[in-house]
Order: sequence, then structure tokens, then C-alpha cells
Amino acid sequence: MHDHNDASELPADAVIVGIDWADDEHVLCLIEPGGRSNISTLEQSPEAIDEWAADLQRRFPDKTIAVVLEQTKGALIYALMKYEHILLFSINPKQLARYREALNPSGRKDDPTDAALLAQFLQRHPQQLRPWKPDTTAIRKLAAYVEFRRKNVEERKRLGQQLTSRLKLYFPLLIALFPRNIERAAAMVKRWPTLAKLRRVQPKTLRTFLKQQGVRSDEKRTEIIAAIRAALPLTADEAIVEPNALFAASLAKQIEQLDKTIEQFDERIAALVDEHEDAALFRILPGAGDALVPRLIVAPLS
Repeated sequence: MHDHNDASELPADAVIVGIDWADDEHVLCLIEPGGRSNISTLEQSPEAIDEWAADLQRRFPDKTIAVVLEQTKGALIYALMKYEHILLFSINPKQLARYREALNPSGRKDDPTDAALLAQFLQRHPQQLRPWKPDTTAIRKLAAYVEFRRKNVEERKRLGQQLTSRLKLYFPLLIALFPRNIERAAAMVKRWPTLAKLRRVQPKTLRTFLKQQGVRSDEKRTEIIAAIRAALPLTADEAIVEPNALFAASLAKQIEQLDKTIEQFDERIAALVDEHEDAALFRILPGAGDALVPRLIVAPLS
């Protein structure tokens, strides 16, 4: 990208483009060095963006091309990051909203578009914005892993709650046996989705399964097997049991897969943290454990 350290260095004859981004098609306001402006649209596709960027370079070969938009992550800015001839600026949505209100307090329908407001803001107040530069690849990668791990954990929690609710309808024994461990309940319901099937399993098989699930005490395993043998079904209505059992087993499989995925994210995050030059400094902070250090490293991107 251009070697601009401060937005105040934006040349007076810069080409300014304000982009009101959307998922499928963006609205653009381009202000040429002479002051003439025009509104156009740009499709959100790699081919359309590439053609548009190349056209800008052909039309204004010796000019600074400054693009301003309301995002620091997303499909559009990810696409624009690779063009060396484009200088990116990001504006906070609240900042743009205040600017819109100051210029057009009435909120009339003929007010300027957001794309025009973005372009005007950068043209008239360049000192209030700094060129946006992405962080290093390693830091952005770590930030993405941390974010996606969090989303997986939230989804895992949601599925766990859903499975708990489902089991209460037809197979409450598993909730009683593993009240604070939905992983074990999920593993069991995946193999034996109904009480009838579970009660037919040989004690030796159950002992082996429970041991694999981390139930280390032989006494505890015996207690669980006895509870299974003595349990009465909540309902024997096949219209309730069979559909719920299939759905519960499906939820259990999703939980198991998410657990594996979260482990993969943990491994990638740990490896990236180990490679970070300041990892040791973050680790000595009070209360900074394995879960907190990655978030501290990527905090500026959050």
C-alpha cells in the first residue's frame, strides 16, 4: 500500500471513493480530482472488484486512490486489501451517523446517500481519519481462530441445552446420571438412544464405555449400571420415544463433532501463541491462562 503515515498527507488531488457496502452489491460515490462526483454500483464478486480496481488504476494512474468504508473486516475489505494502489480508510459507523445528523438533521428522502457522505467526510475532514492497515497475517489469523472458537463454543452450549431439553421428554435417566456432564450423556445417547436399548447392554460393555468416558471409580461405574437396570421409562409411547431418540442422537453427534473441532482450534491457537514474540510477557500477567493470553494478543482487533 501507499506509504502514508497520516491522513493529513492525503493529496488535494486524490481520487476519493466512498463505499456503502452490502452483501451482494455496493453503492459507490467517486469524487474525481476536479471535484466531479458520480454514483455507481459494484457487485460483490472477485471478478467485478478486480475489474473495477484495475479500471481505477487505468483512469487515474498517477493519483492517490483513497477508499473509505464502514468496516474493518468483511468480504469487501478482504478483497480490497490486496491492491497496492488503493489506500483504505475505515470510519466508525457512529462517526458517520453523527456526520449525517449534523449535515441533514431533517432526515429527508433526498439526503445524500451513505456512499456520498463517506466520500465527502474523507474529502473535507481527512485529518480525522487514518489510513487503515491490516495487522500481520499471524495476528489476524489468531484473531479469526479465537473468534471462530468462541462461536463453536456458543453453538456447543446451545446444542447441549437442546439435548438436555430433549432427554427430559423421553430419557431423563441420562440427565440424572450425568447432571453436570452433557458430554457423557451425549456419548451414551449416541450409542444407545433409548432406555430400552441401554438396558439390553451387557454390564461388561457398559463398564468399558464408562471407563472410556472418564468414570474412573469402579464403585461409581457399578452404581450407574445398577441405576440403569432399575430405571423405569418416562413413557413407552413410540410416537414420543422414536422421533425424540433419533433427534437426540443427531444432537449428540453434532456435539461430538463440535468438541473435536474446538480441540483443533485450541491446537492452532496454542501454536500461534507460541510463535508470538510477546507470548511470554502476556503469560506472566496476573490471571493470564491459556484461554486469556490469545485474547490479550488480539485485543486491539476485537
